[in-house]
Amino acid sequence: SSLSLLTFSPKNSKVIKPYIFNIIYEFLPILFIENDIEIRNILFSILKNFIIRIRDSSYSINREVLNLNKKLNKKKLNNDELMLIDNLKVSLNDYQDFLNKLIDLIHLNLLPGLSYQKVSFALKLLNCIIKSGLDNRIEKKHLEKNHIDYPFNIEIYNKNLFRLLLDNISDEFNDIRQTSTEILNMSPVPISEILKDDNSDNAHSEVNDLDLYFNRSELMIKDIKGRKGDSGARFFQLLFQNYQSNNEIPKCLGILNTLTSNLKHSIDYLESNLIFAIYKENIHGYYSSLRFIFEIIEFDKFVNYSITNGNDDLLTLVNSWIQLIIKNWELTKFFLQNDSPEGFDNLEIKSDEADEIKELIENYGPITQILSSYSWRSMKESSSLLKEIFDKSPSNYFQIDQVSSIGGDILIDQLSTIRHRGAFSSVYPTFISCCIRCKTYGKSDIVKQWLDDCIDNILKLKYNQYITRRSAGIPFLITAILTSEVEYNKKSKKFSLDLIEYTIDKLLNISKLSIDSIESNDANTDPTNEAVVVKLDKIDLPQVNAINCIRSIFIESSLSDVSIFFTDKVLDLCLSQFDSPIWSIRNCSVMLFSA
Repeated sequence: SSLSLLTFSPKNSKVIKPYIFNIIYEFLPILFIENDIEIRNILFSILKNFIIRIRDSSYSINREVLNLNKKLNKKKLNNDELMLIDNLKVSLNDYQDFLNKLIDLIHLNLLPGLSYQKVSFALKLLNCIIKSGLDNRIEKKHLEKNHIDYPFNIEIYNKNLFRLLLDNISDEFNDIRQTSTEILNMSPVPISEILKDDNSDNAHSEVNDLDLYFNRSELMIKDIKGRKGDSGARFFQLLFQNYQSNNEIPKCLGILNTLTSNLKHSIDYLESNLIFAIYKENIHGYYSSLRFIFEIIEFDKFVNYSITNGNDDLLTLVNSWIQLIIKNWELTKFFLQNDSPEGFDNLEIKSDEADEIKELIENYGPITQILSSYSWRSMKESSSLLKEIFDKSPSNYFQIDQVSSIGGDILIDQLSTIRHRGAFSSVYPTFISCCIRCKTYGKSDIVKQWLDDCIDNILKLKYNQYITRRSAGIPFLITAILTSEVEYNKKSKKFSLDLIEYTIDKLLNISKLSIDSIESNDANTDPTNEAVVVKLDKIDLPQVNAINCIRSIFIESSLSDVSIFFTDKVLDLCLSQFDSPIWSIRNCSVMLFSA
């Protein structure tokens, strides 16, 4: 409250008194060590508004000074006005001095080894200052909307800041790594220029430094630890952005070719030597690197280069990535479809490798645990890369049969058979993007066929051997198809309830099926028979899966605007199933009712 009272003004252009800067700066170090995240966010919001006030006020002061100087040139100023000019200039100096001190304090709180609270708060403040436009070298696209220029300039990016941000890319917290990379990518100065040693006569010093970063990043992205893989991937994104901003497309393609070649080698190694590959040649970092690069890629530059060069190298690389994603799934799906990693601990170990494998187990953990982690991470990151390709690649990068093959053969297979719940949420957005891509090509009938197949498989109990609690990935499949319909209609500025109405009616029909209609090897399905009821409670019923799918539709936020029209039908279903003799049906009906 005190900080808010000090910094707030109903009129941003009002001059800020010098004592306010002194008080705030005296207590700033305390703000960096606040542990409570809610309070920390409030403090950041107050300081962000104060920085905006400094900018607006300085702009207003400078405008007033310019107007007074015009009068001064015409010799129409009195003594009071002359004194006012001096006071306003002093105020501008105070503003600039405070911002310089704030940036220096931010640097101190970005040092390696400091607490998460300090580094996180410092990065958020630094990001805010940069986007406010204090450094006039920053490109306009990085600045906030309704931007106003400062009347002065402070060069924020320098070698010291660059080194601090590079160190924080290796931080153990994901948001710190992400924000550090974002700030570096906004740099108005190329990395090669920042890396130059002003006291060195070696013209190639910056090249050697870039090679060093490249080599270290290669080691990091295949590390068994997810944090190191992510850090290495962000280094590659940074290097790619540096070359791309300088229109050095051959060097960009060089990075992509190196990553693709190494990824292929690691997958081949996995195929030939599974145990050593999961410990020494992790691949999730390669997929992360390609995904981060694809997020920032400027296709126009690569298209122009391909026209000049005669070959679309990027298209060839994208097709290679898709094949490597498919191959990775083929090699790891067995482990992701099993109930637990203990189910595949009978891997053959050669006698001459036993000692080395024993050492790896002692350092990193048991084979089953590492194998499960390897499979999960590689599938998660490869799926995220595939989503970026669907979302951002030009239309000529895919043929419709290729999209339908990926969606029908790979993504549906993953959502239907994987038993790792975290994997569902990773594949789910990718499948949405795949469906939208199909609709973009005018092939909504393919997506409709996928929906029909999913609903039919619920009735036929096709995926029962893979189903875990809450129907596993089946609700994700149906909800993804409906979400893609809504998102595509929004882009097309259309509104339709046809597909969701069709889906909910189909699911309601399955949900209301009588018990004796269930396919069973046991001829006796009399729900009044207690032994039969116990047996039915232990199998996955079509009614249960259908109700769980309806529940998934209603809890999906992107479907809230369309699902609300079917509340009465679904409420009627819930009430009718509350007295079912089968516990699993009663249970999922209660969960649907609460949704």
